[in-house]
This record gives sequence, structure tokens and C-alpha cells, in this order.
Amino acid sequence: MKKSYLQIEKELLDQSLKFPNLVSQAFKKNSQFVNNFMDWLRLTENIMQKYKIPQCSQLAGLRSKILIPADKKLKLSKRRYNFQIAVSILNDSQEILTIVLSPISKKLDDSRDIIRQLLNVAYQHKIVDKNLEFNEILQTLLFEFSKHENLKTALGQIYALISQADTLCLLAEEVEFDKLPI
Repeated sequence: MKKSYLQIEKELLDQSLKFPNLVSQAFKKNSQFVNNFMDWLRLTENIMQKYKIPQCSQLAGLRSKILIPADKKLKLSKRRYNFQIAVSILNDSQEILTIVLSPISKKLDDSRDIIRQLLNVAYQHKIVDKNLEFNEILQTLLFEFSKHENLKTALGQIYALISQADTLCLLAEEVEFDKLPI
């Protein structure tokens, strides 16, 4: 069974959208920056670990750099040292997240494009009646796509990219009721 890329993208995108605030905190030298960044790293790492994404170990490695005690020769307080280390790994942590998120988003975007093409065919050929229940509309569309020789290939391309459950969710997001026949 395939992972739900929709769920992974949602959770990681939420983390990605928190990143600008962390950079702003570092720029303003906010006293809570290091703790907030550690929390962000830990949560992002946990999300990746939950979905068995191996880059979680890279985030853990970055997080461990903040835990290394300061060299006494540097004459920096522990707080200032941790702040400098955290700032130095901001970009690396964001790059790891982008490396993980980009191919997932691409698969979903490619699937959305194919679904839109399939739906345009469905609208033109009046494949489904909009008076049906919402779930029936979706199931009818998938059934009609799967039995049509040319559309079946496009549906297979989607299933090669994402799970059937994600396909159904994307179809539900993309269907436009005003284009369905009465």
C-alpha cells in the first residue's frame, strides 16, 4: 500500500511555512529562537520518521550540533554558542525539508494535471450526472475512466504516482460541479 502523499505534503508544508518566522526570530536575536528552532527540528524529524523518510536522521544530526558543548577557548556563553550553531544550520535544515517536499509536491501536481485533463473529457462527454450523490459522482468518474481505453492509461499514470485514496481526494478537490451535466 502506498503512502498518502497528500498527508505527508500537508504536514511538511505546515513545517515549511513556519520557517520564515524562525529566520525572523534569529534575525531579531529572540531569546526563544534556539528553543523554538529545536522544537521545529524535533517536530519535522518526527513527521519524517513517522512516514519512514530517511532524511529524518539528517535533521537529527543537525539537532545534535546544538547539543555539543561550547569549547571553553571560544569564550562564549552556552546560550550565545547555541544561538550561533542554530543560525549556522538554519539553511541546511530548510534544504533537507525542501529536498523531501519537492518530489512529493511534484507527484501531486502532476497527478492534479492529469486529473484535470480527465475531468475535461468527462465534462465534454457528459460522463456523469451532477444529480448523483457526491461520492457516487467520484466513483462513477473513476469507473468510467478505468473502462475507457484512452482514459485508463491516464488513470494508470496517476496510480503510478500516488495511491488510489490520494487520487480520490484529488478528484474530489478538482471536480467542478458547474461543468457537470444536469
